[in-house]
Amino acid sequence: MKSRFVWIILAMGLIMGCHTQDGSLFRSVDGNYRGTFTRASQTSEVDLVLDNGRFSGSADSVARIGSGSYDINSGEIEFVDENFWTADFDWSLILNGTWEFEKNGRELVLTHERGDVYRLIKK
Repeated sequence: MKSRFVWIILAMGLIMGCHTQDGSLFRSVDGNYRGTFTRASQTSEVDLVLDNGRFSGSADSVARIGSGSYDINSGEIEFVDENFWTADFDWSLILNGTWEFEKNGRELVLTHERGDVYRLIKK
C-alpha cells in the first residue's frame, strides 16, 4: 500500500512538473519580435514582446496589441489582454484568446481559428 502511495505522489509530481510554470516553454518563445498580422486582405506591421508569461506590443493599423499575460500548452498560446479598449473597432482584432503557434528558429507564426495570422521574426 505504501509503495502505491509513493507511485501516485511521483506521478502527480511528474504531471505537475510538465506545466509551463517552470519557465522552459516560456523561454522557448521569449523575445522581441517584428513582423506582420494578416486578416483576409488586410495587413499590419507589428511588434511583439514575449517575456516569461507576459506580453506587450504595438501595431501600425489593423491589429491591436495591448499587454497582458500568456500561457503555453500543447502547441497553443493563450493570450489574456489586460487593457481597457474603446468600442469603436472590431475587438476580434485584439491579440487575445487561444492561438496555435509554430516556432522555427527565429520565426514564430501564430494562427487563429478565424484565419488571422501573425508572422514574426525574432530581432
